[in-house]
Amino acid sequence: MKMRKQLALYALTVVGLLAAGQANAATEAFVDFTGSEGYTNGPLLDDVIWQGNYDPTNNTATVTTNGTGYSGNVGTVAMESPSDWHLAVNNKEVTMASAGAQMTVSTVFKFHSVAAAGANNRDMMGVRFYDDASGNTFVRVAYRRRTDGALQLFAGLNGTGKINPATSASSGSEADIGLTSLIDESDWLQLSATLTKGSTASDWGLEATLSNLTTGSNLLSHTFVGMTVGSELLDDNSFYGSFSTDYSDSKAGVTNRMIDRFEIQSNSIVPSETIVEWGGATNIVTAAAALEMGSKNSYVDFFESQPLSGYNLDNDVLSPKFNGNATVYWATRNVRDGGNGNDAIQFGNNSALYEHMVVWNEFLGTNTALSDLSMTMWETGNANTNDLRVVIQKGTGEWYASQELNLPGATTTTFALDVEADLQWYKFSPIHNGKAVLGSTLVTPQPDMEDVAAVGYYNKKTAGAGTYGETRCFFFQAKAKPAAVRSDIIFSRSFDNYNNGERFQSGGNNGVNGWDELNNEWGFGTARTNASGIYLVHRPATTAYTGNRGYNWRGVMFTNGLPQTVEVGDALEFSMSAKVFVRNALAGLAMYDFYFSTNGVSRMGAASPHVPSQQSFGTYPDGQLGFRVLQGSWINDGAWPDGGLLIAMDPAAPSASSGSVSLNDVGVTNLGAAGVDYETDELVYTYKALKTTNAGVWDVSFVLATTSGGILKTIDQSNWTNEALYNATDIYFGMYGPSALAAEEGLEINNMNCRMILGDEPVVPDTGWSLFLEAYPALSGNPGDDFDNDALTDWEEYVFGGIPTDGTNLGAQPMFDADSGDYMFYTINSEPTLVAKTLYRDNLVIGNWTTGMPVNVDGGTDDGTFFVNAVNFDTSSSTNQLFMKLEVVEP
Repeated sequence: MKMRKQLALYALTVVGLLAAGQANAATEAFVDFTGSEGYTNGPLLDDVIWQGNYDPTNNTATVTTNGTGYSGNVGTVAMESPSDWHLAVNNKEVTMASAGAQMTVSTVFKFHSVAAAGANNRDMMGVRFYDDASGNTFVRVAYRRRTDGALQLFAGLNGTGKINPATSASSGSEADIGLTSLIDESDWLQLSATLTKGSTASDWGLEATLSNLTTGSNLLSHTFVGMTVGSELLDDNSFYGSFSTDYSDSKAGVTNRMIDRFEIQSNSIVPSETIVEWGGATNIVTAAAALEMGSKNSYVDFFESQPLSGYNLDNDVLSPKFNGNATVYWATRNVRDGGNGNDAIQFGNNSALYEHMVVWNEFLGTNTALSDLSMTMWETGNANTNDLRVVIQKGTGEWYASQELNLPGATTTTFALDVEADLQWYKFSPIHNGKAVLGSTLVTPQPDMEDVAAVGYYNKKTAGAGTYGETRCFFFQAKAKPAAVRSDIIFSRSFDNYNNGERFQSGGNNGVNGWDELNNEWGFGTARTNASGIYLVHRPATTAYTGNRGYNWRGVMFTNGLPQTVEVGDALEFSMSAKVFVRNALAGLAMYDFYFSTNGVSRMGAASPHVPSQQSFGTYPDGQLGFRVLQGSWINDGAWPDGGLLIAMDPAAPSASSGSVSLNDVGVTNLGAAGVDYETDELVYTYKALKTTNAGVWDVSFVLATTSGGILKTIDQSNWTNEALYNATDIYFGMYGPSALAAEEGLEINNMNCRMILGDEPVVPDTGWSLFLEAYPALSGNPGDDFDNDALTDWEEYVFGGIPTDGTNLGAQPMFDADSGDYMFYTINSEPTLVAKTLYRDNLVIGNWTTGMPVNVDGGTDDGTFFVNAVNFDTSSSTNQLFMKLEVVEP
């Protein structure tokens, strides 16, 4: 598939609500079966993007790239099922990793009715959600032809799950789809279904819609209830979409089932991103640490950063640096030692009025769109007149304070706040020269939570003089809305649903389809259970897995390629969470390759396994981008004496280190000793290649991190030239283990993911005409239509400033200027390319209109009235009459 843009004609809506602080990461796939997408005339299953489980000799799915589809679109698939039903599964893998994630599958189709449906009602067209591309376990939704002629939506599950069939929906008649008799052709129809992943077997959601595109009618919409999914679906994170005929032609009473379009959309739930977190750790301080004091002239001058002594940065506090101020110079101001994770930021004083504030303005990431706050606070019982509020500063400098939050005295209280839903905002001036200023009324309009530069809290004590009041903050966390990353999933693999010992190879029980093994027999290891779960293990020489032909496992190539062409601004990204077993010796060693390649042939023409001509990182340097993991000696930037993990990123020099990290920093020490633990910690490897605007040039990067997000190594290599990949239409991903792995070394992969991160779509500026249509949504959008029947087309109403829904308002009329003798035509709205022509004649009975010179409409007065042209009436001419009109060319 090479298409990227969705046509509004077939627009789908993915339904559902997100919890606070969550966001959608949407992926889309559209198939129109056209030559521009790479399709050719012939069997659909000849294309690697599709597979099915039917006999293509008798039951065919035939692509016609110039076939006429709905509304004149080209590209169709003819589905003929004379002897049995059949389906076509699209190999685009959709990740639904967490509850709330959604996937929508849709198909546009029509058919010829030749008879009534079979005695038991028959499904005519269906869409399905599979847990693997080989088509084993699925949820299906179908448009069913009923014997009574009604329309019906029906759903079912294969596997151990179930759907209550009584919840299927039926209404209307086949006349609603264009059938006037049992022998007739239907209108173009669209069947759409949305599956929402649940957290338990019984809280999944399924909705479906049947629409008539020809008439623009929504025929049936239904939410299915009583669905309980089996473990096959519940435990899976990857799904595939399909369309199917469901019953043979004779049973369904149809022929010539025609598919015009197939579409997949998905919304994955992305968790919020933490940008501030203080507290919750043990031994932030081991004794009270006083906060430094300043001049009180600015909130950053009273105390800044952290205490200068007694403050332990070797703990889990992610945001140790904070700023603030207080109204009294001699107040209690500490990071308090509470022991056992109860350390707190502490302020107190016995003045009649005492204010303080604490804010964080050094965020953990670059995201500044605030979404959620959590804070745990406490105050003394006799300070229950305290006023606690959240404060923020926008990037443009303005400060705001929320409404007062209820903080009971002598009670530890945790606030969990959706910033936009739970908080209202007042103008606020931070503490300056002993005083803060709070607005008396809510701000109108309320500030958005984009571009937040600082966040924290403000507290005011109003107890009487001599009454001591104290406030403590044990925990403060701020989260940002995750930036919406537009991406297409190439593959996403975890191995939790694999059986112990199951191989990762083509045709495996878990649908490892689209992968070609490097020796055409074995894949890239087996699933193995350890204390942390099920991992994909590649340890070809270890004695731990006797009985398995591990010495043959070299690697795999993802032969499906990418879902679409990589455009400028797009990036290819591979990431995995894995543990490495290093060799328990001090020698260097090449270990694993992960790469993108223009060559989808895994074996590079090799006649037998275990030969260097198998495709690995470096065997095809002009057409590869990626990295190799190596074990290096201490000489290569490792630690004495154990060495390090090296990353090589140049396929022309696949053993040359581009950067390294000490083995001692990833959990391996004392190599060469008996009984040493030579397995690294679980680490996250992320490689990204961004296609730049410079021809042939990529920006590539590699990040090695801990599973908790700590960065161990970053390697950036901008301006990396690879013209073959830059210009490639098809790109493939490969992974390989060299034959040198001959001892205890190996790899355990928890999960691996590959995606194409889509750059920004070109911004098409709104035209005056498009804004006009938005203002009058009842219009058809056809410039030549006349909605209000006043003899001015909708386009002419737009040009002359008329109201297209009011037949009495024709807009600006021509005017005669007696002083100059000019007739002047005006337009009210203009396009950048609008062209107007003056036409004139001296007789309306005989002769033709004469066209004057075209005039570009490219300017106007400040009030929006655009002067177009003036036609002079020449009194000395031989004619004594002149008829004039203005023609403005339609788009």
